[in-house]
Amino acid sequence: MNLLNVITDNKKITLNGPVALYDSPDHKVFWVGSVEESIFRCNTYLLQDGAQNYLIDPGGLVTHFPQVLDRVKTLIEPSDITH
Repeated sequence: MNLLNVITDNKKITLNGPVALYDSPDHKVFWVGSVEESIFRCNTYLLQDGAQNYLIDPGGLVTHFPQVLDRVKTLIEPSDITH
């Protein structure tokens, strides 16, 4: 059984923007990482818990962070990142 198909209800996941992994009224989790095909792919996550916004593993400043920042900006203002 392919659990990803069960989790996504057989919907295709596109990686050209943030991917919602969990969404409830008070808590959200998004993958906002880099799509670069590399063994060192940047898997960054934005966790929103009420008014708190956590950016986990934002990647290298030169290689990955510009793409991560663009993705974060589609969800929240960067100044709203609290951790």
